[in-house]
Order: sequence, then structure tokens, then C-alpha cells
Amino acid sequence: MRATSPNLVRTVILITILLFAVYLLRLVLLPFIGAAAVAVVAEPLIRLLVRRMRMPRWLAAILVFIVFLLLLAALTWGIVVYAVPEAQTSAEQAPKALEGMAKQVFGGHAIHLFGRSITAADVSKLVQDGIQNFLNPAAALGFARAGAEAGMGIILGIILVFYFFMDGPRLVRGAIWMTPPGHRGAAEALADRMLPLLWRYFAGVAVVILYASALTWIVGRWFLGIHHAALFA
Repeated sequence: MRATSPNLVRTVILITILLFAVYLLRLVLLPFIGAAAVAVVAEPLIRLLVRRMRMPRWLAAILVFIVFLLLLAALTWGIVVYAVPEAQTSAEQAPKALEGMAKQVFGGHAIHLFGRSITAADVSKLVQDGIQNFLNPAAALGFARAGAEAGMGIILGIILVFYFFMDGPRLVRGAIWMTPPGHRGAAEALADRMLPLLWRYFAGVAVVILYASALTWIVGRWFLGIHHAALFA
């Protein structure tokens, strides 16, 4: 058997350490990953404006960033106008819905379990008590903290999107420059090939999400008669 190359061992150890570090910092890196994905999807449009409209890159980046903000505002408006009322209505109707489901399961009769008689109303009350115990002040504080962290992450992500729009190519060139001189040509060729692949991947993911959400809403609302289909979508 051939002896394992020391370079291979060092490479495997380095990759393992990097993956472990990414796992530990996954929440911190999430805004960076999301902003990079948006920048990859928008990069062809920025290049198109620079090439066809003879714009400087900073102006094309600002225009595309404004479009991004408008789309983000439209998404936020849709959540506030449709999803939030749907969630409030669902929370208000949850006790009746739970009791109705329990009645269907029990067939309108009580069941005997461990010497106790349990009705659909008992099951509904048990679930409601569990939800109320879960939503205690400590849990509310945790939700508030998570909401504040999410808000800060979103703001950071928006700032990073603008930065990547403006200086994306320079960042790529800087990353290539950090590679050993003998491998910079291969790294540059790899970067040129990776951009279209990443664009297709992220654009495909976005299309799948939009398609699945629209299909869920249409089928749930108009074929299954679910009044809160927008929440599921």
C-alpha cells in the first residue's frame, strides 16, 4: 500500500477545521451567505447594464439594489397584509379546530385510558394548557431576543447585499490573489466557471420556492377550501 501523502493529510485536516468553524458560526455567517446568493443572482443583470447601457458599475449596482429593496418591501407588505392576519385568525380559531379534530377522531364518544374517561373537550383543553405553559414570560423573552437578532441579521444582510453589488468582482479578484501564484490561473478559470453554475442554482431555488408557494396557495384556497392557505404558502 502507498503511504498517505502529507499534503493530503494536511488538506483533509484543514477542510475539517474549516467545516467545523462554519458549523459553529453558521448563524453569524447566514447573512453573508444570503447576501452572496442575492449578489450572484443579480450579477448578470449588473453586467448587462454596464455592457449594454454603458453605465459605470456603481450606478448599475445602485439601480439593481433599488429594485432589490422594492422586491423586499413588496414581500414585507405581503407578509404584513396577508400572513399576519391569517396567523392571528388561525390562533383565535385554534381551540375550536382542535376540538373539532378531536371529535372526529373520537367519533363523538369518550375513550377510557388508564381508568380515566377522556373526551374531545379534555384533549382540546390539554393542548391549550400546554400552549399557554409554553408561552410563559421566559419564552416570550426568548422570542423577543430571537426577533431582535433576526432583525439585526436582516439589516446586516441588506448592507452586505449593497456592498457585494458594488464590489463583488473586486472581492473575487482579491480572493484569487490570496491563492498561491502557481494556482491563480486555475483559480481564476474556476471562478469564471462557478459564477454561471451558482447563478443557475440560486435562480432555480428561487423559482422552485415561488412555484411551490403559489401552488400551495392555489390548491389550498380554491380546491381544498382552506381559508388560511396563505399562511401555509
